[in-house]
Amino acid sequence: MMTSSMTSTTGLGSDKLRAAWFHATGLLRPGAQALIAPHALAVQAKGRALAVVRQRTELVGKVEEQFNAAVVDLLQMIDHSGLHGLRWRVVVSDFWARPLIVPLSGPLPSDRDVDVMLESQFRRTYGDLMEGWRWCWTRQADQLLAVAWPSLGWTTLCDGLALRSGSVASAKPLATDVVAKASADSASSWLAIIERQSVTLIRRQDGQWLEWRVMPADSDLAVALPLQLAREVARRRDECRTVSLLELSGTADGRRIRQALLDAGWRVQPGAANESDRSQAGRLSRAINTGAA
Repeated sequence: MMTSSMTSTTGLGSDKLRAAWFHATGLLRPGAQALIAPHALAVQAKGRALAVVRQRTELVGKVEEQFNAAVVDLLQMIDHSGLHGLRWRVVVSDFWARPLIVPLSGPLPSDRDVDVMLESQFRRTYGDLMEGWRWCWTRQADQLLAVAWPSLGWTTLCDGLALRSGSVASAKPLATDVVAKASADSASSWLAIIERQSVTLIRRQDGQWLEWRVMPADSDLAVALPLQLAREVARRRDECRTVSLLELSGTADGRRIRQALLDAGWRVQPGAANESDRSQAGRLSRAINTGAA
């Protein structure tokens, strides 16, 4: 079961944000895909061979304003490309994600009880930074995977697509889109997803997520990533020393990062770097990196 919610500042529940990470109406409309990242946007309509890419300028303002500005740019791309009347599958960079994993025991509570629980957990984790953010969640075994995004941007997106006779068919954080298509190389491992402005760390055990963290992309990831992983395993008292790298930024020095991890005692899992095209995020990231028209 999947559902979504908004923070209590705007009321629980939303007609615009439902099931399957915001499953929406308009099932008979043609489909299209979009990737929203801080440095660039990519869209591709079904039946079109090439994605349309737009590079973006330096981030300005608060994170909520940055996300809304990216959505406005996306709507302008849709106008310029003539992609009206479509159902959009949207993937959002983890740069804008506030993730949360909540253990469950017993039967799944009602949607409203889950919303109340998540509101408490998000505010305990992120404090007053949750003002003006909304979340969605899905159950995975005996836990909830939840992610929060700035509310303003989603309102702009849903309203803007509606004005263009379109709708949001689904919306996912980049990490869930990538992992859904990644092979399970190891029953127990870490996954590091490298974007231009952020790095996502996911601890997996037998297909279940134990940790989901997003950190800013340091200028020297060969130094920062082994240090961050060392902090995570120390905090968790974790014996896992296997990590898979998925480089989506197009700028990171993967060979140097891999060697730094090997030098720090990590077993770097092969293959993940070749899997990115299996996911929507991977395909559109490659279009951005290669400068598709």
